Parts: sequence; C-alpha cells; structure tokens
Amino acid sequence: MKNVFCVMMSVFLMFALPNFNAYADDEPIPTVNNATPKVKLESPSVITLNAGEEKDISLTIRNVGAAMAYNNLTQASVESSAPFTISFVNDSNAVPVISATGKKIMKLHINVDKNAKAGSYTVTLNHSFTNDENTNYSDSDTFNVKIKNEVSAPIINITDFTNTNTNIMPGDKFSLSAVIKNESSQNARELQIAIDGIKTDEINLANSTMGTYFPDFSAGTQKYLSFDFIASSKIKNGSYPLTFKVSYKDTDDKDYEKSFFYYVNIGGIAQADKPQIELTDLIVPAKTFNVGEKANVSMKLKNVGSVDARNVKVTAITDSDGGIVPNTSSVILTRLLKKSDVRDLNFSFSPTSKSKTQNYSIKFQVEYENGNVTDDKADTDSFEQYIGINVNNPDADTSDTPQSKPKIIVNNYSTNPLIVTAGSEFDLNMSFKNTHKTKRVENTKVSLTIDEATTSTNEQKGNVFTPVNGSTTFFIGDIAPGSQVDKKLRLYTVPTATPKNYSVTVDFEYEDEKHNELKSSEKIGISVKQATKLDTSEINIPTEAYVDQPTAITFDFYNTGKVNLNNLLIKIEGDGFDAKQSSIYYGKFNTSTSDTYEGNFTPIKAGEQQGKIIISYEDDAGEVMQQEKEFTINVQEAMPMPSDFSDTQPIETPKKSIWKSPYFYGAIAIVVISGIIIIRKIRKKKKGIDDLDE
Repeated sequence: MKNVFCVMMSVFLMFALPNFNAYADDEPIPTVNNATPKVKLESPSVITLNAGEEKDISLTIRNVGAAMAYNNLTQASVESSAPFTISFVNDSNAVPVISATGKKIMKLHINVDKNAKAGSYTVTLNHSFTNDENTNYSDSDTFNVKIKNEVSAPIINITDFTNTNTNIMPGDKFSLSAVIKNESSQNARELQIAIDGIKTDEINLANSTMGTYFPDFSAGTQKYLSFDFIASSKIKNGSYPLTFKVSYKDTDDKDYEKSFFYYVNIGGIAQADKPQIELTDLIVPAKTFNVGEKANVSMKLKNVGSVDARNVKVTAITDSDGGIVPNTSSVILTRLLKKSDVRDLNFSFSPTSKSKTQNYSIKFQVEYENGNVTDDKADTDSFEQYIGINVNNPDADTSDTPQSKPKIIVNNYSTNPLIVTAGSEFDLNMSFKNTHKTKRVENTKVSLTIDEATTSTNEQKGNVFTPVNGSTTFFIGDIAPGSQVDKKLRLYTVPTATPKNYSVTVDFEYEDEKHNELKSSEKIGISVKQATKLDTSEINIPTEAYVDQPTAITFDFYNTGKVNLNNLLIKIEGDGFDAKQSSIYYGKFNTSTSDTYEGNFTPIKAGEQQGKIIISYEDDAGEVMQQEKEFTINVQEAMPMPSDFSDTQPIETPKKSIWKSPYFYGAIAIVVISGIIIIRKIRKKKKGIDDLDE
C-alpha cells in the first residue's frame, strides 16, 4: 500500500511542477484594499472673542481614516449675519498630504466688528481631498464663535445731581438738575424719563411737566435735566427718595430700563439738642462692571446735629436675586460719632453669574439713637439712601431678540390744574406715540382704570375719576410709525377722594399691520387735594370811629373743610389805618374747629375810609390761599382841646344837675308841708275871730 501511494505522488508532482513554475513568472495577484482617508476638525469646538478683537485661531485638522489624504483643501464660510470676517493665514488651509491618523495645524484669522452684537455664530469648514489613486472625497465640520460685547447695549446714566436748596424745609420749593448721558458707542432711541416717589403730602411736582422724552439719543449725547418740586407743609424731617426711571431702546428695538435714585433731605438744619446723621460725598464708579469685577463705593458719615450720636449703624442692602453681592462687610457700626465728626466709609460690591445687564440699586440704611428714651429703651431715627451700579453680563442674555413689534407709549401727559381739587373738574391732556420706526398700529382701544378707596377709611370702593360728557375708554383709528396722537379728557374728581397721588393705568389694545392683536399698559399719576373751606361770621365793627383812637373789630371763623389748615394768619390793611398791631398768627387750624378774631386798628385819616381783613393760610399740599373781606368806616376828627389846657391844671369835678339831686326834692317837700300847716293855722285863727263877732 505504501508503494502505491509513493507512485501516485510521483506522478502528481511530475505534472504539477511545470505549470506552477510557469505561473510564477507572471505578475503577482493584486490584493483588495478598502482603506480610505477621512479629514475632520479635531479642535476647537467653541471660540470666544470680544467685539473689536482681531485674532489668529489655530485649527487642528486630523486624518481619522486608515489611508493617506492627498491634496487637502479646507475652506471656511459663515452665516450672513455674523459680525466678523475670516480668512486663512498664508494658505495654511492647503496641505499636500496628511498621513493616516496624522494631523495638521491651520491658522484662521478672525476680525470681529467693534459694534458686534453679543451672541453665538456658526463657522462651517468644508474639506476636500483625494486618496493615492486620485479619488475625490469631501467632508464638513462646524464650530461656534461666541462674541462678547461689553458695549453692545447703549449705556445711559444720570449723573451730577444738583439741588438748588441745600436746606429744604416744609413748604419750600426747590429745583433738582442732573445730566443724562449716553456713555456708549451705541445709539439709543425713544428714551423716556419718569419720576417715582411723588406724593401730595410729601414731595410733589411744582409744574405741569410730568415726564421727559427724547426720540433719538445717539452715542455720546448729553442733555441737561431740570425738575421743580415743592415739599408739603406737613412733611416730616427726614430723607425722601425720588426714583428716576429711564426706559429706552437700541437700534434693534430691544428694550432697556434703568433706575437712578436721589434722596431729598427735608429739615437739613439739625434740630436743637438732637444728633442728625447724613451720608454725603458718595463716590460711585460710573463705569460698567463685568461679572467678578469689584465696584468700590465710598462715602462720608457726618453728625451735623448739636449733640453726640451713639450706635450709628450703616447697612448696605442688595437685591435678593443675588445679581450683585458685597465683598466687604455689609454692616458698619460706629459706637460714638461726636457732633461735627466725620467718618469715611468704604464698601465693595461684585456682580455674580446670576446678574443681568442692567443697573442694580443698592440701599444704604442708616440707624442711630436720637437721645430720647421710651420704656427704658433708646429711641432711634433712620433714613435710607440709594446708589446704582451698572452691570454687564452678556452670558445671561441667552434668548434671541424677539421679532420687533410696534409699541404705544404715553409720550407726555399733564393735568390742568396741576393738582386736582376733590369735587371739581379738570382736564387731562395725553399724547400717545407709536414708537416703531416702520410699522403702523391700527384699531387702538385706550382705557383708563383706577380702583382705589375714595375715602380715607377704605370703606368705599370705586373710581375716583369719572368722565364728563364722555368715557374713559376711547378709540384711535391708526397711528403712523413714529407719530403721536393727542387726546384731551374732561374728568370729575369725587368729593370724598383722599388727598394723594393716584396711579392711573392706561391700557392699550391694538393691532399691527398684519392684524395681530397686541396689548400693553402704562401708568400715569394724578395728584389730588381736598378743597379748603374757612367760613366767618358777621364782622362786628363800629359805624363811626375817631382819628388816633383805637377801634376794635371782632368776628368768629370756622374750618368747615375736610383738611387742616396751616400757617393761618389774620390781619387788617388800609391806607387810612395804622394796623401794625392787627396781625394774629394762629398756625395750624384743624378741621371742624372754630376761633374768634379780636383785633384793633387806629384810624389816621378823617372821612370815609376803606379797609380789608386778609385771611391767609396753606392747604395740605402747601399751596397758599387767601381771603379778603372789605369794610367801610366813617372816621371823625378827634374832639379839640382848649388852647390854655395844661397837664398841670387841676381837673374840675363836673357839677351835677339840680333836677337830679334828691336834696332838691326833699326841700320842696318841706316847703309844701310847712305851707299847708301855716294855711291851716291862719284859717283856724280867722274862724275864731268870726265866732267872737257873732
């Protein structure tokens, strides 16, 4: 068997070997290779740049395929709205060959516009390449460019507040001036300034201008502001806040709002035997702070009172949302601040990642012992003062700007009279403006609403203002872009209205050009006061008087109105009178009370003389009222004195009339009785003689 197998193998090799050798002389059999190149962006995925920045960016391009990539060309493109340009440096985007798993660095130059809007933009990379057999391939990648712009929004600030009256007392008028600036490179428009903190019984406007409007407020613009105020005659000493709210838009119709604070100090002169604390010389940085930056604020703590102040505590209070926080202690305590002493205070604040791009208000609350003691506990006085710090945090602005919509605002408004008297009619003048630059509004419905108590006891609810021959709801057909419509309403104020500044809501319902329904609302303020009423009784005055002789005049007067009167003064005036001693000051005269005026004057001219009684006082809003009551009196010359009259001559006692003397009538009675007795005796004697004759 073994021999047979050997024979068969010999035969096979004999035939197979010649054919094998022949095939070995030909080309080798090709092997199949499926590996291909693949070019991709490895890094970065996000690049952050600032507006106005110009920079070369390194792009790492890697061949993640298993074959070599030849003739590599990478091209970059950006969306049309991107606020930057891009270009590759020195043709670094063209690479002859990239080995399998190998990488190359390409330099991309990016130039960001200085006015670039903050946001994230996409850059697309398109790769083209071939393999070793010149087969074409392509691929693409994207990465994001995040733009930060600290000045992308208009920065509006109100600075340099100046008060014309440094010692404001109750009833005083004063003017407050300031400068409003656009401190950015961005244009602002439709800038409105409104004032909060106006109250009839505290601080009120002293003229009819209740708002300020600038349609255009371009970069670098600076305007001077001036507002006139009056302090109520019954305002208490202390610090009162006025808030200047500024609203405006940028060129993309994005809305912004900031608040600036000013504290009005009433009763600036220290009261006798009391400490009085002031915060002065506040230095607040005007720049805009980014997240993490420190804003250092300094001020002076002064005791302008006549005695030492104890336990003076200054507390810095920030918003509860955590947008800005103190870096230093928020409380500074001074155990003793002697009169006229000054202490320097310093605080530091920083915006956090929770902050927004806006103005953050910080309240400084000051408390101190005033020297009085109640129930074995020291009484304290306190006041508050505010500052504002501008913050920029573009990372918080993640939402895209909504599509621009037309908006209606109350461009200006005023009342005539400025302060409305309860129980009377008044005119309300308003201007409505379509703030959009290109879109008109149509079918506008305007409604004025207020729902407040009409009495001080809050027992009655209702509308304080009612229309006269009209309605508080009216329609406006259409308002063209940038145009305004004026409206005048005649309103009546209920007699029971509480004296104060009423907030009236103006609601707008309107349509844009595509008939989309839109709504908005604004608030306006109307100041109301109660009418004063001082009645008098009949004036008691003599019909005649004599030159150089004092003459009395009296009458009763009653406060029948619903408000107290202040600084009540009654006096007499007349060309023919000396009335220097006629003035009587009653001061505060409460409602439902009465009193009697008892004055006198001395005529200095003979004849019929005209005079007047002048009654002056202030109402609860500090407005001076005056009543005049005229009278006529006949003045006679004084009795003439004898020429030889001397102060040394004795004064004779005037003789009494005899007809008024009782002795005269007694004597007559004696004479009559004596006569009767004599006559009777004569008759008896005569009768005796006659008897004898008979």
